[in-house]
Amino acid sequence: MSIQTPTLFNNQAGLISARDIGWTGTALDNRAGSITAGQDLTLDGQSTNNDSGTLSAIKALGLTTPVLSNAGGSILAGQSLQLTLASSTSLAGTVSSSGDLGLSIQGDYTNAGQLSAARDLSIRANNISNSGTLHATRDLTVSARSAGAATPDGMITNTGELSAGGNTTLNAATLNHSGSGVIDATGTTTLNVGTLNNSASIYGGAIAAQASNAFNNSGAGSIMSRGDLSVIAPVINNTGGALLYAGRDMSFGSASGASQTLTNAGSRIEANGNLFFYNTAVSNLNVGLTTATQTTTSATAGLYYKATQAGFDSSQWLDTATLRKLVGAIPDGNGGLRVSGWVLDSTTYSFDRFGWNFYQEAYTTAQCGRPQDGFVDCSHANYAFDDPVWARFNVPSPALRPVPPTPPGGCQPGDASAECVALDDYNAAVRQDYANLQSAFNAFNSDLALNRASDTWLERQVTSTTTTETVLTNAGQAGQILAGGNITLAGSSSILNDSSQLVAGGSLLGNVTGVTNKGVQGTRTVATSGTEQGYYQYSWGGGCCS
Repeated sequence: MSIQTPTLFNNQAGLISARDIGWTGTALDNRAGSITAGQDLTLDGQSTNNDSGTLSAIKALGLTTPVLSNAGGSILAGQSLQLTLASSTSLAGTVSSSGDLGLSIQGDYTNAGQLSAARDLSIRANNISNSGTLHATRDLTVSARSAGAATPDGMITNTGELSAGGNTTLNAATLNHSGSGVIDATGTTTLNVGTLNNSASIYGGAIAAQASNAFNNSGAGSIMSRGDLSVIAPVINNTGGALLYAGRDMSFGSASGASQTLTNAGSRIEANGNLFFYNTAVSNLNVGLTTATQTTTSATAGLYYKATQAGFDSSQWLDTATLRKLVGAIPDGNGGLRVSGWVLDSTTYSFDRFGWNFYQEAYTTAQCGRPQDGFVDCSHANYAFDDPVWARFNVPSPALRPVPPTPPGGCQPGDASAECVALDDYNAAVRQDYANLQSAFNAFNSDLALNRASDTWLERQVTSTTTTETVLTNAGQAGQILAGGNITLAGSSSILNDSSQLVAGGSLLGNVTGVTNKGVQGTRTVATSGTEQGYYQYSWGGGCCS
């Protein structure tokens, strides 16, 4: 059926039906009407009003009209639907094809309804705004490109759904994706844009994104691939808690591509597999981390010691709770005695085992009596055979020696009997045991006098402590770059990891010297107030300080 009339009115719930229908005219008014073709329907006019109406074809439907209104209406095709429209066109209502659907608009396109195709869906317009659903069972291609332009020069704004059972491809100078918007593909989601501004959800079996200017993923933005994810752009920003995720491998840049920058500020980049950076300068930053200087003063009571004698460590004050106080005469190592104060602990002679007082003679050799009466040997041991001091210094005690029997008549000087000789040998061995113990005493006493008790020292009585330190006031939000496998820095790639997390389940490969870890550096200063006294042998002197 060929209809030749400038104006076709079918707005009284009328029905026009034929095997093939063709119309060329000025205006088509099909409000609440129905035009149905058993095979092909071709309509060519200046304006078409299909509000609450139906335009349908079992096979192909072609509609060319500068102006179309389809509020509450349906435009349906069984095999192929091709719409060629002018500017300021709204396709509210239902536009659907059981096969392919092509939409070409010379001006801007706004969709608030549902536009779907059982196979491929392709849309081209100067600028495209979608708050409804654009869906293809097979492949979806959406291009913001003016007529005659070699490359996309328009804008796609999406707060609705752009999805495909196969692949989804978006071409635009600018792609603004926000709100509750969803971009998805069972196959590959391909973004060919100048600038991407994303704060919504982008999914794909794989995702390939290329931006000639900037790739911005921010806030609630989630770009999640069930397989691989690749991003190529001179400037990449993942900020405000946004997420870039790949179920397998993720890559930034290309081996032969130009250098690019990636800023991951308080957000997450995660690859379940390997993560590759090609010629990419990465900044992994913490957002909101703040510190402050805190000063606290507390009343304290403590006595501290510092040696001032040459040969002693005079660089630090020691808490006297870790020392021991010794008052009295101590061998000075030069045959004399001196008065000492504090004694340092020792790994060789610990306080717990050896104490902190000097040891007296192990055995005293002496002659007792008056010259006119003759002297008598009154030498004696100062430590019994069973005294713990033997075990303390690891010196064998005479108690371990068998005591020979004494002859019934005793032994006289010069007696050479076997019993007396054995007794003399035993007594000599015992005296040697005591000499060995004395050698151990001498070593301990010398170490105590020369190495652990300074001739001069300072004592500080602390009455208050003031601590000035850097404290964390806000932990902020750390950036996270995570890989279940390896992280590879190829080419000129580098990573600045500032108070954030860089984790590889495998290895860090490539330009590992290009990784810089940086954290917040804090300081802690402790100042004490009190009195300080200087001491030296036999006396003391000094002054006061705070």
